[in-house]
Amino acid sequence: MFAPIALFPVASRLDQCVNSGVALGCGRKTSPFFIAHGDNDRTVPHNQSELLYAALRRAGVAATLYTVHGADHVSLRATPEQMRRLDVATDAVLSGVLLG
Repeated sequence: MFAPIALFPVASRLDQCVNSGVALGCGRKTSPFFIAHGDNDRTVPHNQSELLYAALRRAGVAATLYTVHGADHVSLRATPEQMRRLDVATDAVLSGVLLG
């Protein structure tokens, strides 16, 4: 499973993030994003995913933000039940994208 890596707090450089990558060049034809993030993450603050989600939506990109309630950094310290629920949510999003 992929885990996001943050090199600096997004909130402190939001203008740079939006202007240098996330929303620049993104639009309705951009592939959908599925963002999963534990709301108890001590490695990357959950609000960074909220900011990413908001920037993508403003750019017209289809995006889903799935919060893994009670989870720390998802791929590192999630319980089997949290991972099961994440798998179900991932499958639902992929089915919607692939099957329309």
